[in-house]
Amino acid sequence: MKVTKVSPAVLDTPPQPRGLTARQLARLELEGSLAKAIDESHADRSVAFRVRLDQGEKAATIRLAFNRAKTSTGHGEVNLFKVGDDLFIVSRPQKRGRRPKAG
Repeated sequence: MKVTKVSPAVLDTPPQPRGLTARQLARLELEGSLAKAIDESHADRSVAFRVRLDQGEKAATIRLAFNRAKTSTGHGEVNLFKVGDDLFIVSRPQKRGRRPKAG
């Protein structure tokens, strides 16, 4: 341990803001590209986007990022579907979950 004498002015300087980490930058880039695909799929319902996973990527990670991007864009009718190893972004209702009530 080393004890040194310093000026009390050291405590008055504001801390320097830290930049984003590489993981945070990658997450923002992923969410941005997904949000762009969501917007385009919402604008033109005849378009679907295929998301192919890179080496080391997991579908669950993409699904979570998709849900964050979907919430930020506000397009609730655009969904993410998994067919085989590929994920698809398309403006189509989900077929999972409870059946709608007969009215």
